[in-house]
Amino acid sequence: MRLLRLDLLRYGHLTDVTLEFPAEAALHVVHGPNEAGKSTALEAIADALFGFPARTGRDFLHAAKDLRIGFTLEDGAGGTASFQRRKGRQATLLDAAEQPLPEEALRRFLGGADRTLFERAFGLDGARLREGGRDLLRSGGDSGESLLAGLGVLHLRRALETLDEEAKALVGDRRGARTFNVALDSFQAAARARDEAAVRPKEWEEAQAAHAAILAALEAAQQDLAALTREEHRLQRIRRVKPRLAELDLARAQLAQVAGAPRLPAEAAKTLEAAIQARRAARQDAEREAAAIAGIAAALAALPRDPDILALQDAVDALAGQRPLVEQAAQELPGVEERLAGHRAVAA
Repeated sequence: MRLLRLDLLRYGHLTDVTLEFPAEAALHVVHGPNEAGKSTALEAIADALFGFPARTGRDFLHAAKDLRIGFTLEDGAGGTASFQRRKGRQATLLDAAEQPLPEEALRRFLGGADRTLFERAFGLDGARLREGGRDLLRSGGDSGESLLAGLGVLHLRRALETLDEEAKALVGDRRGARTFNVALDSFQAAARARDEAAVRPKEWEEAQAAHAAILAALEAAQQDLAALTREEHRLQRIRRVKPRLAELDLARAQLAQVAGAPRLPAEAAKTLEAAIQARRAARQDAEREAAAIAGIAAALAALPRDPDILALQDAVDALAGQRPLVEQAAQELPGVEERLAGHRAVAA
């Protein structure tokens, strides 16, 4: 069996990450910095081939029910097939179209291997490799090496001893203050902080719900603000027109007071204006006459009082009454004289 492709769709801290292993390559090396996901990818291969365990530590970002791994395999005859694996109790193996498949669909690729064999022979990480070496050495040095020699690993004990010496020179014991120990402590503290800061699916859903509630409250507040703004504008318009409305109400009240008055003709205004002008002129004439009377009275009062003339007052008044006749006769005298002259001429 050969693994051609691994799709970490939702697994651990990885989402939609793909690793491809071309069939023409004899060796594939996956490298990356610490916490990049190398150990996660190795564990994902075992979960994809043999199913998720009942409890998994890879559901801290994605909920357990949402975990999903895709993978493509090639058998010894060159045939290929693509699968998906989900977390669940049954029917967890799917085809590329996400339709359930029986576990027998993988058996021709696995060749009878189970998860234990895979992890010990092909899925070794640093911890498993060290523990396996210690188990072999504890079971008997020569027999252990013989067993490892059958697997193509020679002189393992000497290599382990050499590695132990190098590790002691590099690390020392836990009481030392070597750089590696300090870095390891920092790494472990950072890993704990990362785990504590990781967002759980339930917390993420609660945060999403809280965010949606905040958005809904914000929209409601904006609608309330718009309604209050419209009401404010309406009240401002009322305040601007209120004095005009008061004047209009007063005019309507005054009009109601004279509602029973008779209607005047259209020329009543002109007639009233002419009467006002005539009254003003009459008042001016009366004032002039009063002034004239006052002047005459003053002149009369200034005249000397002659008893002899006053005795003839009645005769004077009689003559004054005839004055118009005398004035008219004086006006007619020239005409009379002209007619008389004409008659004389005729008589001569």
